[in-house]
Amino acid sequence: MSLLEYAKALLDEANVRLKSAKIFLKEGKYPYVVRQSQECVELSLKAVLRVAGIEYPKQHEVSDLLLEKKQLYPSWIAGELTDVSRISKELMRKRTPSMYGEETLGKPPRSLFGREDAESSATSAEYVFNLAKRLLDEWSRGEAP
Repeated sequence: MSLLEYAKALLDEANVRLKSAKIFLKEGKYPYVVRQSQECVELSLKAVLRVAGIEYPKQHEVSDLLLEKKQLYPSWIAGELTDVSRISKELMRKRTPSMYGEETLGKPPRSLFGREDAESSATSAEYVFNLAKRLLDEWSRGEAP
């Protein structure tokens, strides 16, 4: 499997998470929206790394590596990577609480995340996904730097 094919497979998985987040937003399952949004961002960033031939670490948050390698990417996406990194780190901080809550405080996930959190998370995930999709589309057309 080529780097591009592998990156596209990762992005397909990111898209599944994004679609899931949107469905659960409509259903009011806000912690799940946050979790799925984080996974969408994670997979989108791993697709961006993979298409450039970069072996990403087997961890959930990879934006620091992406920032280190930004010179490998077109300027339009390199200029967005600071925002992308902020989004990835923010969603990473919410990953565990969105699944388990804050057990030491006796707060389940649904008491920690409301509609505003969910909408913001889904919007951020869609932004990152669309950047990754544009990059992969360009590289599919042979427009890699």
